[in-house]
Amino acid sequence: MPLSANERVHLSEFVSAVDPSGTIVRVDLAANLVFYGDEIRSHETKQRAATNEELARAAGLAILTRRLGYPADRIWIERYFEHGRAGTTRDEVDLIINDADDLAWAMWEFKSPDDFARDQDTDIRRQLYGTSPLVGAPPLLVYATTFPTQPEPTLGVLCIDRTLYPSYETWSVEGRPYATQFPSSYRDPRYEPFTKGGTRDLRTNASHADFVAAAAAFHQEFFGEHPDNTLYTNLMKCLLAKIVDERNTATGSQYNFQVLAPGGREESADAVFARVNSLYRTAYSRYIDPGTAEPDEINVREFSPERVKTVVRTLQGMSITQGAALQADVIGGFFEEILRSGFKQDKGMYFTHANLVHFMTAAVDLEGLAVQVWQRATHPENRLPYIADPACGSGSFLLRAMQVVTQSIRGRRHELVNTEEARLFYDARMSDVNPNYWAESFLYGLDPKFVMAITAKVNMVLHGDGSAHVFKTDGLLPLSSYPDPKLRQTAEPTRTIPRDRYSPDLAESFDLILTNPPFGTTLSSDARRGLGRSFSLPSTTPSEQLFLERWFQLLRAGGRLGAVVPESLLNTGDATTARMFLFRCFWIRAVVSLPRNMFIDTPTLTSLLFAQKKSAGQIERWDSEPVNELRRTT
Repeated sequence: MPLSANERVHLSEFVSAVDPSGTIVRVDLAANLVFYGDEIRSHETKQRAATNEELARAAGLAILTRRLGYPADRIWIERYFEHGRAGTTRDEVDLIINDADDLAWAMWEFKSPDDFARDQDTDIRRQLYGTSPLVGAPPLLVYATTFPTQPEPTLGVLCIDRTLYPSYETWSVEGRPYATQFPSSYRDPRYEPFTKGGTRDLRTNASHADFVAAAAAFHQEFFGEHPDNTLYTNLMKCLLAKIVDERNTATGSQYNFQVLAPGGREESADAVFARVNSLYRTAYSRYIDPGTAEPDEINVREFSPERVKTVVRTLQGMSITQGAALQADVIGGFFEEILRSGFKQDKGMYFTHANLVHFMTAAVDLEGLAVQVWQRATHPENRLPYIADPACGSGSFLLRAMQVVTQSIRGRRHELVNTEEARLFYDARMSDVNPNYWAESFLYGLDPKFVMAITAKVNMVLHGDGSAHVFKTDGLLPLSSYPDPKLRQTAEPTRTIPRDRYSPDLAESFDLILTNPPFGTTLSSDARRGLGRSFSLPSTTPSEQLFLERWFQLLRAGGRLGAVVPESLLNTGDATTARMFLFRCFWIRAVVSLPRNMFIDTPTLTSLLFAQKKSAGQIERWDSEPVNELRRTT
């Protein structure tokens, strides 16, 4: 039933009794108006018609400020949040309580008392959960009214813990749990920190909707108008901090990647920032630049403590490492959404379209290669193909390779796991619990750009791992400078091509290279200094042609190559020397010409090159042909 005249008077008199000065809120029923005080923030007028819903909100606001201790200057009413392109659409939120860091702490949807029980689920889904990604990461969602009870009105609430139920779908599946009391002064008497192995551990089964909501919140908070690589990079730092926290927190210990609430009151953004920054410093030293004396930090000028706190609030209850092993598609999709919305492609940093990655992986028959290598294996170290991308960017080729190898072996498990050694490897490296664990030993990626290296690291982890051998380093450095034995020069006794046939160092470690190297980039000073002794091609050779020789150095005899190359490599006079190197050292299996503007913001014509490295004997036979000897030396 609608409010009676007496009930409206009761609500009005209650507001006057609780806030007699009217500095927070005042009701004038004679004028049918509600007036909100100067401290209350709003995107609309603070003089509003005294509808039943407005009276419920006015009385509720009086309770929040005068009875429950929430400062008026941290409260918004009728706040707008734009989404899509600026000005196209916007949502309004009835009331928001901000915390001491001015971040949304509780988001409210007010109803009149007579409408409170009507369409609750629909309104919670649309008005609260549907809009919450625009607001940030409010820990509490509140569906509310003020009932005109006697002797005084009472606040009626359905208070939902969004840290436990990040999406409407999860909340609904869990039985729509809510509290009927709203805490005073930011306190949560039921607070319990997230503890590894404890009663409140991270959720490994967070739903697709949970991660969609998280990605939407990041998009709104950081990339609403356009990609921003500065914000994107610092967001990646936060994700890496969470990864190292999940992987290294001891059972029984509290996680550090969370907003703590000692005594039931949330800590400050500065305290959260200090702890997350410490985690990131550890992660940087461990994953990005091992052994460094000066680890990188989250840049407080670029990414404020308040932003870090928002990220932590959004993700603190969900596992992204254990969860990735169980639902890599869900968490990987979450990361790809962040990548699409947050990263601005620039010169030398073009992402390879997923369709192209899938085609190239199929064209080199990685599935068949994985089975072939498995069947001829004599040791766990050669059970699967070694795969590299010396210019890995965001890790697209490595990710696809990981998926294909895992699917090809697991799909033929009954046929392939037919010896004790095969079973031991499978159980240890490809089990249902962690099906991609093998990848940490067999996948290698290099990229000199920090933003790309950290992207590839996080990307691999969130898709189920394989990140151990992703290095922030130039793919054209002397082999002797690399930290891993697979990338370094092979010893002379194991070298298959004699020095008099090819003088630079060889690694000869990899079965497959899938790559899209940058074209025409300026080499680092370390790479330039090593050109003379590292490559047989002239030091003036463009970077993409030097990568051709690097692929030859990394591949073992018979190793397969799938690469995006500039069409000029295959048909111009300037590339004759590199092209002769290609003919001499590789069997060309196929060339696929790609449409112009295949890659954003570059008009360079590109092709796909599929080739196979020749053996020493095959190179020697090529050299023995008089016409080839003449071409090679002129």
